[in-house]
Amino acid sequence: MADAKIYEISLNFEKVDKNTFKIVVPGIREDSPKLAIGDRMTFRGLDTIAHTAGYYLIEAEVVGLDKLKGGIYVKSDALHYHHHHLMPMDHRGEKKYQVQFKASTDSVCDMQDAVSYTVDLCVAVC
Repeated sequence: MADAKIYEISLNFEKVDKNTFKIVVPGIREDSPKLAIGDRMTFRGLDTIAHTAGYYLIEAEVVGLDKLKGGIYVKSDALHYHHHHLMPMDHRGEKKYQVQFKASTDSVCDMQDAVSYTVDLCVAVC
């Protein structure tokens, strides 16, 4: 999953609470990219009329998953303001984003610790 990127996607943010949103990303149902709670996503708005990337990059933390419906719950203090006030719409009234997925370093460290523990255990027993 490291640095998996979707270059242009239309997203709608469904507000769950003050700074948590549900988004639907096609393809998540197929578990590609693999996402876990604690991973990060970055959102960069695209101006499809001017064919340029936006100036603002928003990072959000994945706090929940609904893979049956392709839903991702993300938490960000800046995302709501950015989406509603700074994002341009294309000629169809859609707001397009470039989305990048980043694995949580916590989960990578947990996996490394588990492997290290297993190796130490095998050495001690053998």
